[in-house]
Amino acid sequence: MTDHKALTDIRCNPYFENNRINRWIEKIQEFDFTIEYVKGELMMDVDALSREFESEEDKEKIKFEELKRKELTEKQRQGKNKKRTVELGSKKFWEFSSRERREILGHDKRKEEILRVHEELDHRGVKGTYYDLKQRYYWSGKRIKYPR
Repeated sequence: MTDHKALTDIRCNPYFENNRINRWIEKIQEFDFTIEYVKGELMMDVDALSREFESEEDKEKIKFEELKRKELTEKQRQGKNKKRTVELGSKKFWEFSSRERREILGHDKRKEEILRVHEELDHRGVKGTYYDLKQRYYWSGKRIKYPR
């Protein structure tokens, strides 16, 4: 008996597209048996035997791991919201987790700085300018809008 409907047709169909299935069918045809389909919901005893047993200890372990995962997710969420700016004199810096700092460039100074760095690099192009600015400064958003 099986609750796998496709198994009942396996002897009727002599060939499948999958070679692994064909080899499997060839092997099981050496045995004399019949396959009878029964709806899964009517096979409670057999279905219970085919399921992996979970002990109370396993259930507690799963609950603990789920709790740890939720706690970690919450700590990550809180970490993102922590203030990561450092003020030194009149300048603000963004401090990365590696303790590396990059100056935070205000909106009003960005266009001027992009043009200055572009000139400084002898018009190296968008990618070169972007890479250089990325090494020097931090500003929210990953893209730098280039003035025309």
